Amino acid sequence: NEKWKVAPCATPPILAGPYWVIDYSEKDGYALISGGPPTVVAEGGCRTGTAVNGAGLWIFTRKMQRDQALVDKVRAIAEHKGLDISVLNDVDQTECSAPVAPVVVQV
Repeated sequence: NEKWKVAPCATPPILAGPYWVIDYSEKDGYALISGGPPTVVAEGGCRTGTAVNGAGLWIFTRKMQRDQALVDKVRAIAEHKGLDISVLNDVDQTECSAPVAPVVVQV
């Protein structure tokens, strides 16, 4: 597991939020990211808080076109690790024209 601090370009690094790489596969092309430590116990498992920083759960994939089998696989990994996947929302990125890269500072 890796721990990162992430913020928009104009934001001072001191205000960056924590992001944890819970699971990653270069071969399969995905990352399971938590907005900090999942310390809130919920019915479906553990989750992060709800503030701007220290909150959220994401599945990142390399392709803009959804690979449902890969999403299902990573959701199962998250559940197996005890995470509450009810916080995941579907995002349609098929109309995105260019990737935007945040500034990332490794902790």
